Amino acid sequence: MSDTKKKIIEIIEDFLLTGEATETASLADDLAIGTYEFIEMILIVQDTFNIEISDDDMGDLVTVGDLITYVQKIVD
Repeated sequence: MSDTKKKIIEIIEDFLLTGEATETASLADDLAIGTYEFIEMILIVQDTFNIEISDDDMGDLVTVGDLITYVQKIVD
């Protein structure tokens, strides 16, 4: 597992009350991450990896895997 992937999963799991952040898990449906938590999580990801995620791109980040792939394309 890449360092980027590990760090993203750690960030996501900090927001979870239950469940596990698998790549196929839906952030909203499976992990019950609400809008506020999603925005806060994205801000942490941006700060951690020193990247910018546009509002348009945020709408495409449905699963844990989507977020991992998006960030890896920028930083790896």
